[in-house]
Amino acid sequence: MHTRIKIIKFNKNGINFDISFIIIDEIQSETLKNTFPLNRLNNQEFEEIIEHKRQKSKKLYKPEDLSGIESEIYSLASFNSNNIMLKFIEMTGNVNKFEIFARTIKKWAKNHFIYDGQFGFLNGATLNVLVIKVLLLYFDSSLLYLLQNFFQTYMEWFDNLFTLIKYRLLNINSRDWQNIVSLDELTNKPLSWSSEEELNKRKGLYLGKKFGVSEKEMKRLENHANLIMVVLTPGYPKQNCSFNVNYSTRQIIKKELEIAYSFRSSQNNLGNNMLINAKNTYEEMSLINNWMNWLNGVNFLDKYKHYLLILCISTHYNLKENVNYCRYVESRIRLELVFSIEDDNLIKYAHAFSKENWLPNKIKQKFGGHITQHWWIGIETYEQIIQIEIYNSIEGNILKNFVDRIQTNTPIALRKSGGWLEMFYYNKENDKNIFKNY
Repeated sequence: MHTRIKIIKFNKNGINFDISFIIIDEIQSETLKNTFPLNRLNNQEFEEIIEHKRQKSKKLYKPEDLSGIESEIYSLASFNSNNIMLKFIEMTGNVNKFEIFARTIKKWAKNHFIYDGQFGFLNGATLNVLVIKVLLLYFDSSLLYLLQNFFQTYMEWFDNLFTLIKYRLLNINSRDWQNIVSLDELTNKPLSWSSEEELNKRKGLYLGKKFGVSEKEMKRLENHANLIMVVLTPGYPKQNCSFNVNYSTRQIIKKELEIAYSFRSSQNNLGNNMLINAKNTYEEMSLINNWMNWLNGVNFLDKYKHYLLILCISTHYNLKENVNYCRYVESRIRLELVFSIEDDNLIKYAHAFSKENWLPNKIKQKFGGHITQHWWIGIETYEQIIQIEIYNSIEGNILKNFVDRIQTNTPIALRKSGGWLEMFYYNKENDKNIFKNY
């Protein structure tokens, strides 16, 4: 997979694995040559290798060469970051507790559809930092107490202008409100994260090509261009592993945090604190049911009243290129939902999900085996409306705008693949017959 960090993805026995890799072709010091394998390198030695590669990059001019060495640097930084996080965990003396804690939070995030970094949600690195932060603060607590404080802590973060308790090694009980989550001290070293650089990147991403838009639309996009969620990896160079989170996905994450801790009430104002119920219930089956209800949540196609379905259609004679085309489309969904779909004044946010396998019968009958990949998009509106004017809104045909924008930005080589997109809008109230077999 071609990302900033090169990754090999594979599946064994139904379990997905991501392996990052790097080839270190030059080691300057004899100390480093004798220190291998990599897991024996200390933080200083990692920084020495990274700095050597940074200096090497100054002599490169071709974009592909610069991209290659940048990938090596961030792969090394990711490896070193994991080593540092392991040392933090070992420092608490609670490796087993961390494993159970982290697996529980990860499963909860997946089951509530907020674990997908590509779509602007949480990823493995972000969750590890967030979990370790809470474990450091409450290292001698029970798993239930850790879970309660995980959700409470990060709800407070979102509720206080994206701020969070910053861990202080010398005073573990003190609360210093900052707008970042970091396990170690910030530095001014080259390549490391800075608020100015991130703001510039976000402005370029969300505002860079926006000319002639209305004041209201510009204000909406400026929300995405702010510092939304900063969770820094430890070590050098520090990077924000939650950069892809935007204003919309932040709202979705916050909503799920509230539901998990049950500070969020349902429409009939009945609170339902699953965690507290599980802690206070002594009947075995009731306890298990409470935990399962809390952990599993509801099906994605039961969360919203309005949905979009995106189909990536392929031709049999060019399957490999079609797969690459669909992967490119998937990489663009997060941004195009902001630029095209959420541009409608009635739409609060759009929630993308790639792992719902169900498709309506009419879709399967019409497109058959030509569907390479598909994505469901849940739509949250500002008002309780029956039907979104998705085809003839003030902004025009929203679905056509979405497809056109992706097609315009698709590299020429991928356009020749023969793949194309189809999009459909469903209202679960009006389309009950379609969803009755779900």
